[in-house]
Amino acid sequence: MQTVEQVREALRKALPVTSLASLIRVAVEDSRKVLANREIRPDWSIWYRDGTEYAPCAVCFGGAVMLGTLAGCSRRPLSHFHSSRFASLFEPPQYAALFALDRARRGDLRGAYSALERWHLGDGSPVEDRDPFRDAVCELRRERRRRHTDVTAAPAYSEFKGREEFRLFLDSVCRLADELEALELEHNA
Repeated sequence: MQTVEQVREALRKALPVTSLASLIRVAVEDSRKVLANREIRPDWSIWYRDGTEYAPCAVCFGGAVMLGTLAGCSRRPLSHFHSSRFASLFEPPQYAALFALDRARRGDLRGAYSALERWHLGDGSPVEDRDPFRDAVCELRRERRRRHTDVTAAPAYSEFKGREEFRLFLDSVCRLADELEALELEHNA
């Protein structure tokens, strides 16, 4: 399993990320720095937007990574970012990681791992749908749905608006990272 520092280095060098748990922890660290900056508004619906006289700077969970770990790694300045521009701004392993974060934010754990695995395999081909690790990820999602009585099994406040909801979301997604780390270690993923 990749550590947080290995994931951070992989992102900066545009290498594949293999640990969703550590990727989430990188995003949480970058997000906490966003919270410390009172000029940036957390908003789940905006990847990244520069502040203007009409609208404040805003970022989502993945946008915090773009401002933090990936600062200076994009091919062009970000200014106002939309996910349709991923391919023109970042290398495939970087945007795969950003998509994985967005899927994890929504509770789509299988989709998050699939986004990472496409690039881990190196050829963009889909991975085998049935294996013990994927089965364990699906079971974790079902268990999270039972525990939280949430149809999506998403972390709490996954559609955060503002600082307090973002803080609560980060606490919730940290618990998810703990659960995923246990699975990754158990399955040597």
